[in-house]
Amino acid sequence: MQHTPSRRSLLVGGAASVAAFALAPSPGARAASAPAFVRSAPTLALDKRRVHTWAADTWRSLVAMTDPKTGLPADNIPESLAAGDRSGYTSPTNIGGYLWSTVVARELGLITRGEASARLVRTLRTVEGMEHHTPSGMYFNWYDEATAKTLHAWPGSGDKVVPFCSSVDNGWLGAALLVVQQSDAAARPWAQRIFDRMRWDAFYNDNSDPAHRVRPGGLIHGGFYPYENGRPGGTYQGTHIGGDPVWLTTHHYDTTVSETRITSYLGIVTGQIPPKQYFAMWRTFPASCDWSWHEMQPVGENRTYYGIDVYEGAYTYRGMHVVPGWGGSMFEELMPDVFVDEAT
Repeated sequence: MQHTPSRRSLLVGGAASVAAFALAPSPGARAASAPAFVRSAPTLALDKRRVHTWAADTWRSLVAMTDPKTGLPADNIPESLAAGDRSGYTSPTNIGGYLWSTVVARELGLITRGEASARLVRTLRTVEGMEHHTPSGMYFNWYDEATAKTLHAWPGSGDKVVPFCSSVDNGWLGAALLVVQQSDAAARPWAQRIFDRMRWDAFYNDNSDPAHRVRPGGLIHGGFYPYENGRPGGTYQGTHIGGDPVWLTTHHYDTTVSETRITSYLGIVTGQIPPKQYFAMWRTFPASCDWSWHEMQPVGENRTYYGIDVYEGAYTYRGMHVVPGWGGSMFEELMPDVFVDEAT
Protein backbone atom coordinates (compact mmCIF):
# COMPACT_ATOMS: atom_id res chain seq x y z
CA MET A 1 0.00 0.00 0.00
CA GLN A 2 1.34 3.41 -0.94
CA HIS A 3 0.63 6.18 1.57
CA THR A 4 -0.52 9.49 0.07
CA PRO A 5 -1.89 11.73 2.85
CA SER A 6 -2.71 15.40 2.50
CA ARG A 7 0.41 17.50 2.07
CA ARG A 8 -0.86 20.49 4.05
CA SER A 9 -1.41 20.59 7.78
CA LEU A 10 -3.84 22.90 9.53
CA LEU A 11 -1.07 24.76 11.28
CA VAL A 12 0.98 25.48 8.17
CA GLY A 13 -2.22 26.57 6.46
CA GLY A 14 -2.84 28.86 9.42
CA ALA A 15 0.62 30.32 8.99
CA ALA A 16 -0.23 31.10 5.39
CA SER A 17 -3.29 32.99 6.61
CA VAL A 18 -1.05 34.98 8.93
CA ALA A 19 1.21 35.73 5.97
CA ALA A 20 -1.73 36.98 3.96
CA PHE A 21 -2.89 39.22 6.81
CA ALA A 22 0.56 40.61 7.49
CA LEU A 23 1.84 41.19 3.96
CA ALA A 24 -1.24 42.12 1.93
CA PRO A 25 -2.00 45.81 1.32
CA SER A 26 -4.60 47.44 3.51
CA PRO A 27 -8.21 47.19 2.24
CA GLY A 28 -8.21 50.88 1.38
CA ALA A 29 -5.26 50.44 -0.95
CA ARG A 30 -7.44 48.58 -3.44
CA ALA A 31 -10.81 50.11 -2.75
CA ALA A 32 -10.81 52.13 -5.96
CA SER A 33 -10.45 49.03 -8.14
CA ALA A 34 -12.66 46.70 -6.10
CA PRO A 35 -15.98 45.55 -7.61
CA ALA A 36 -19.07 47.48 -6.57
CA PHE A 37 -20.43 44.67 -4.42
CA VAL A 38 -17.16 44.70 -2.45
CA ARG A 39 -17.01 48.48 -2.10
CA SER A 40 -20.55 48.58 -0.76
CA ALA A 41 -20.11 45.69 1.67
CA PRO A 42 -19.92 46.53 5.39
CA THR A 43 -16.38 46.53 6.79
CA LEU A 44 -15.63 43.84 9.35
CA ALA A 45 -13.86 45.40 12.30
CA LEU A 46 -10.81 43.37 13.31
CA ASP A 47 -9.63 43.17 16.88
CA LYS A 48 -5.90 43.60 16.23
CA ARG A 49 -4.95 42.24 19.62
CA ARG A 50 -6.94 39.09 18.99
CA VAL A 51 -5.44 38.63 15.54
CA HIS A 52 -1.97 39.15 16.99
CA THR A 53 -2.74 36.48 19.58
CA TRP A 54 -3.75 34.09 16.80
CA ALA A 55 -0.49 34.84 15.02
CA ALA A 56 1.56 34.28 18.18
CA ASP A 57 -0.21 30.99 18.91
CA THR A 58 0.32 29.83 15.32
CA TRP A 59 4.00 30.70 15.53
CA ARG A 60 4.34 28.86 18.85
CA SER A 61 2.92 25.77 17.17
CA LEU A 62 5.34 26.10 14.25
CA VAL A 63 8.27 26.37 16.64
CA ALA A 64 7.10 23.19 18.37
CA MET A 65 6.79 21.43 15.00
CA THR A 66 10.33 22.33 13.93
CA ASP A 67 13.34 20.15 14.63
CA PRO A 68 15.99 22.37 16.28
CA LYS A 69 18.91 20.66 14.49
CA THR A 70 17.66 20.42 10.91
CA GLY A 71 15.32 23.42 11.01
CA LEU A 72 12.68 21.36 9.18
CA PRO A 73 9.05 21.60 10.33
CA ALA A 74 6.98 18.47 10.81
CA ASP A 75 3.80 18.20 8.77
CA ASN A 76 1.70 18.27 11.94
CA ILE A 77 1.73 17.99 15.71
CA PRO A 78 -1.09 17.37 18.23
CA GLU A 79 -2.15 19.81 20.92
CA SER A 80 0.55 18.51 23.26
CA LEU A 81 3.15 20.39 21.17
CA ALA A 82 5.65 17.83 22.47
CA ALA A 83 8.75 17.15 20.36
CA GLY A 84 8.13 13.41 20.57
CA ASP A 85 4.69 13.85 19.04
CA ARG A 86 5.87 15.42 15.78
CA SER A 87 4.52 13.62 12.72
CA GLY A 88 7.88 12.27 11.55
CA TYR A 89 7.55 13.64 8.01
CA THR A 90 7.70 16.92 6.14
CA SER A 91 7.28 18.15 2.56
CA PRO A 92 8.43 21.03 0.33
CA THR A 93 5.12 22.78 1.08
CA ASN A 94 5.65 22.43 4.82
CA ILE A 95 9.19 23.78 4.51
CA GLY A 96 8.04 26.68 2.36
CA GLY A 97 5.28 27.54 4.84
CA TYR A 98 7.78 27.61 7.69
CA LEU A 99 10.16 29.86 5.75
CA TRP A 100 7.62 32.55 4.91
CA SER A 101 6.05 32.26 8.37
CA THR A 102 9.45 33.00 9.90
CA VAL A 103 9.62 36.23 7.90
CA VAL A 104 6.09 37.14 9.02
CA ALA A 105 6.90 36.35 12.66
CA ARG A 106 9.79 38.80 12.42
CA GLU A 107 7.62 41.49 10.85
CA LEU A 108 4.98 41.06 13.57
CA GLY A 109 7.59 41.42 16.29
CA LEU A 110 7.19 37.85 17.53
CA ILE A 111 10.91 37.16 17.07
CA THR A 112 13.99 39.31 16.58
CA ARG A 113 15.70 39.84 13.24
CA GLY A 114 18.65 37.82 14.51
CA GLU A 115 16.49 34.85 15.44
CA ALA A 116 14.68 34.99 12.11
CA SER A 117 17.96 34.96 10.18
CA ALA A 118 19.33 32.09 12.25
CA ARG A 119 16.20 30.03 11.69
CA LEU A 120 16.14 30.70 7.95
CA VAL A 121 19.81 29.87 7.44
CA ARG A 122 19.53 26.68 9.51
CA THR A 123 16.60 25.45 7.43
CA LEU A 124 18.10 26.42 4.09
CA ARG A 125 21.47 24.86 4.93
CA THR A 126 19.61 21.60 5.50
CA VAL A 127 17.48 21.94 2.36
CA GLU A 128 20.51 22.64 0.17
CA GLY A 129 22.06 19.34 1.21
CA MET A 130 18.91 17.20 1.01
CA GLU A 131 18.56 14.47 -1.61
CA HIS A 132 16.60 15.70 -4.62
CA HIS A 133 16.28 15.19 -8.38
CA THR A 134 19.56 16.77 -9.42
CA PRO A 135 18.85 17.50 -13.13
CA SER A 136 15.77 19.58 -12.28
CA GLY A 137 16.68 20.75 -8.77
CA MET A 138 13.25 19.58 -7.59
CA TYR A 139 12.58 18.02 -4.22
CA PHE A 140 10.71 14.85 -3.32
CA ASN A 141 7.36 14.92 -1.56
CA TRP A 142 8.36 13.44 1.79
CA TYR A 143 11.36 13.66 4.12
CA ASP A 144 12.05 12.85 7.77
CA GLU A 145 12.12 16.25 9.49
CA ALA A 146 14.55 15.00 12.16
CA THR A 147 17.17 13.57 9.77
CA ALA A 148 16.36 15.35 6.47
CA LYS A 149 16.50 11.94 4.76
CA THR A 150 14.11 10.96 1.98
CA LEU A 151 11.26 8.83 3.29
CA HIS A 152 10.91 5.36 1.77
CA ALA A 153 8.59 3.95 4.46
CA TRP A 154 5.76 5.80 6.17
CA PRO A 155 6.26 6.47 9.91
CA GLY A 156 4.21 4.12 12.03
CA SER A 157 2.62 2.00 9.30
CA GLY A 158 5.72 1.16 7.29
CA ASP A 159 3.79 1.67 4.04
CA LYS A 160 6.04 2.13 1.04
CA VAL A 161 6.74 5.71 -0.04
CA VAL A 162 7.84 6.21 -3.64
CA PRO A 163 9.84 9.43 -4.26
CA PHE A 164 7.78 11.86 -6.32
CA CYS A 165 8.51 15.42 -7.44
CA SER A 166 5.27 17.40 -7.23
CA SER A 167 4.95 20.54 -9.34
CA VAL A 168 2.73 22.32 -6.82
CA ASP A 169 4.69 21.33 -3.69
CA ASN A 170 7.91 22.52 -5.27
CA GLY A 171 6.04 25.63 -6.36
CA TRP A 172 5.32 26.60 -2.76
CA LEU A 173 8.93 25.97 -1.79
CA GLY A 174 10.04 28.12 -4.73
CA ALA A 175 7.68 30.94 -3.71
CA ALA A 176 9.09 30.84 -0.18
CA LEU A 177 12.66 30.99 -1.49
CA LEU A 178 11.83 34.20 -3.35
CA VAL A 179 10.27 35.67 -0.19
CA VAL A 180 13.46 34.89 1.74
CA GLN A 181 15.68 36.35 -1.00
CA GLN A 182 13.82 39.64 -0.76
CA SER A 183 13.50 39.69 3.03
CA ASP A 184 16.68 38.51 4.75
CA ALA A 185 20.24 39.42 3.73
CA ALA A 186 21.88 36.62 5.74
CA ALA A 187 19.70 33.90 4.24
CA ARG A 188 19.57 35.36 0.73
CA PRO A 189 22.60 33.49 -0.71
CA TRP A 190 21.26 30.14 0.50
CA ALA A 191 17.79 30.78 -0.90
CA GLN A 192 19.16 32.01 -4.20
CA ARG A 193 21.41 28.99 -4.75
CA ILE A 194 18.54 26.58 -4.15
CA PHE A 195 16.08 28.54 -6.29
CA ASP A 196 18.51 29.04 -9.17
CA ARG A 197 18.95 25.31 -9.69
CA MET A 198 15.18 24.64 -9.92
CA ARG A 199 13.97 23.88 -13.46
CA TRP A 200 10.26 24.70 -13.67
CA ASP A 201 10.21 23.64 -17.30
CA ALA A 202 10.77 20.07 -16.09
CA PHE A 203 7.01 20.10 -15.39
CA TYR A 204 5.98 21.85 -18.61
CA ASN A 205 4.34 19.88 -21.42
CA ASP A 206 4.55 22.31 -24.34
CA ASN A 207 2.11 20.29 -26.48
CA SER A 208 4.77 19.39 -29.04
CA ASP A 209 4.69 15.62 -28.46
CA PRO A 210 1.99 14.05 -30.69
CA ALA A 211 1.65 11.14 -28.27
CA HIS A 212 0.88 13.38 -25.30
CA ARG A 213 -1.17 16.30 -26.54
CA VAL A 214 -2.59 18.91 -24.18
CA ARG A 215 -4.25 22.29 -24.72
CA PRO A 216 -2.50 24.78 -27.04
CA GLY A 217 0.01 26.77 -25.00
CA GLY A 218 0.96 23.78 -22.88
CA LEU A 219 0.10 22.62 -19.37
CA ILE A 220 1.88 21.74 -16.14
CA HIS A 221 2.20 18.07 -15.18
CA GLY A 222 1.15 16.98 -11.72
CA GLY A 223 4.78 15.98 -11.33
CA PHE A 224 7.10 13.10 -12.07
CA TYR A 225 8.64 9.99 -10.54
CA PRO A 226 12.42 10.06 -10.94
CA TYR A 227 12.79 6.29 -10.55
CA GLU A 228 11.00 3.42 -12.27
CA ASN A 229 10.94 1.16 -9.22
CA GLY A 230 7.60 1.35 -7.43
CA ARG A 231 6.05 4.03 -9.61
CA PRO A 232 2.26 3.73 -10.04
CA GLY A 233 0.29 3.82 -13.27
CA GLY A 234 -0.82 6.99 -15.00
CA THR A 235 2.71 7.92 -16.07
CA TYR A 236 4.85 7.84 -19.18
CA GLN A 237 8.60 7.97 -19.69
CA GLY A 238 10.04 11.21 -20.98
CA THR A 239 11.82 14.45 -20.15
CA HIS A 240 11.29 18.12 -20.94
CA ILE A 241 14.80 19.26 -19.97
CA GLY A 242 17.02 16.63 -21.58
CA GLY A 243 19.16 14.05 -19.83
CA ASP A 244 17.85 10.86 -18.30
CA PRO A 245 14.09 10.40 -18.66
CA VAL A 246 11.69 10.40 -15.72
CA TRP A 247 8.13 9.10 -15.40
CA LEU A 248 5.81 12.05 -15.97
CA THR A 249 2.21 12.04 -14.80
CA THR A 250 -0.37 11.82 -17.56
CA HIS A 251 -2.57 14.27 -15.64
CA HIS A 252 -2.00 18.01 -15.93
CA TYR A 253 -3.32 21.09 -14.14
CA ASP A 254 -5.70 22.79 -16.56
CA THR A 255 -7.70 25.31 -14.49
CA THR A 256 -6.62 28.83 -13.58
CA VAL A 257 -8.40 28.93 -10.23
CA SER A 258 -6.08 26.53 -8.48
CA GLU A 259 -3.09 26.83 -6.19
CA THR A 260 -1.08 25.21 -8.98
CA ARG A 261 -0.87 28.48 -10.91
CA ILE A 262 1.97 29.44 -8.55
CA THR A 263 4.15 26.98 -10.50
CA SER A 264 3.16 28.64 -13.77
CA TYR A 265 4.12 32.04 -12.34
CA LEU A 266 7.53 30.79 -11.23
CA GLY A 267 8.22 29.27 -14.63
CA ILE A 268 7.16 32.46 -16.39
CA VAL A 269 9.11 34.84 -14.14
CA THR A 270 12.29 32.79 -14.65
CA GLY A 271 11.79 32.62 -18.42
CA GLN A 272 11.64 28.82 -18.36
CA ILE A 273 7.95 28.65 -19.34
CA PRO A 274 6.41 30.99 -21.94
CA PRO A 275 3.69 33.44 -20.81
CA LYS A 276 1.18 31.80 -23.15
CA GLN A 277 1.00 28.84 -20.77
CA TYR A 278 -1.01 30.95 -18.33
CA PHE A 279 -3.71 31.37 -20.98
CA ALA A 280 -3.85 27.66 -21.80
CA MET A 281 -5.71 26.95 -18.55
CA TRP A 282 -9.49 27.02 -18.37
CA ARG A 283 -11.33 29.85 -16.62
CA THR A 284 -14.71 28.23 -17.19
CA PHE A 285 -15.61 25.87 -19.97
CA PRO A 286 -17.07 27.68 -23.01
CA ALA A 287 -20.74 28.60 -23.30
CA SER A 288 -21.40 26.45 -26.34
CA CYS A 289 -23.44 23.40 -27.27
CA ASP A 290 -20.31 21.25 -26.98
CA TRP A 291 -20.20 22.13 -23.28
CA SER A 292 -23.93 22.20 -22.60
CA TRP A 293 -23.67 19.82 -19.65
CA HIS A 294 -22.81 22.65 -17.21
CA GLU A 295 -25.37 22.95 -14.43
CA MET A 296 -25.11 26.70 -15.07
CA GLN A 297 -24.09 28.23 -18.37
CA PRO A 298 -21.29 30.80 -18.03
CA VAL A 299 -21.27 34.33 -19.37
CA GLY A 300 -18.26 35.96 -20.98
CA GLU A 301 -16.46 36.58 -24.23
CA ASN A 302 -13.68 35.11 -26.34
CA ARG A 303 -10.32 36.86 -26.44
CA THR A 304 -6.89 36.01 -27.83
CA TYR A 305 -3.63 36.21 -25.87
CA TYR A 306 -0.27 35.18 -27.34
CA GLY A 307 -2.17 33.41 -30.10
CA ILE A 308 -4.22 31.37 -27.58
CA ASP A 309 -8.02 31.54 -27.82
CA VAL A 310 -9.38 32.13 -24.32
CA TYR A 311 -12.98 32.12 -23.18
CA GLU A 312 -13.10 34.76 -20.43
CA GLY A 313 -16.05 33.18 -18.70
CA ALA A 314 -17.68 33.41 -15.29
CA TYR A 315 -20.75 32.07 -13.53
CA THR A 316 -23.42 34.35 -12.11
CA TYR A 317 -24.29 34.11 -8.42
CA ARG A 318 -26.34 36.69 -6.50
CA GLY A 319 -25.38 39.43 -8.90
CA MET A 320 -21.69 38.52 -8.81
CA HIS A 321 -19.52 37.00 -11.52
CA VAL A 322 -17.40 34.21 -10.07
CA VAL A 323 -14.87 31.73 -11.46
CA PRO A 324 -14.86 28.77 -9.07
CA GLY A 325 -12.20 26.16 -8.53
CA TRP A 326 -13.01 22.48 -8.82
CA GLY A 327 -13.24 22.05 -5.06
CA GLY A 328 -14.61 25.48 -4.20
CA SER A 329 -11.65 26.11 -1.88
CA MET A 330 -10.66 29.66 -0.96
CA PHE A 331 -7.11 28.34 -0.63
CA GLU A 332 -7.18 27.42 -4.32
CA GLU A 333 -8.53 30.86 -5.20
CA LEU A 334 -6.54 33.16 -2.95
CA MET A 335 -3.27 31.54 -1.90
CA PRO A 336 -1.22 32.46 -5.01
CA ASP A 337 -2.40 36.07 -4.61
CA VAL A 338 -0.54 36.23 -1.28
CA PHE A 339 2.67 36.18 -3.33
CA VAL A 340 1.61 37.59 -6.71
CA ASP A 341 -0.42 40.80 -6.97
CA GLU A 342 -2.90 39.36 -9.44
CA ALA A 343 -5.22 42.36 -9.34
CA THR A 344 -2.70 44.47 -11.24
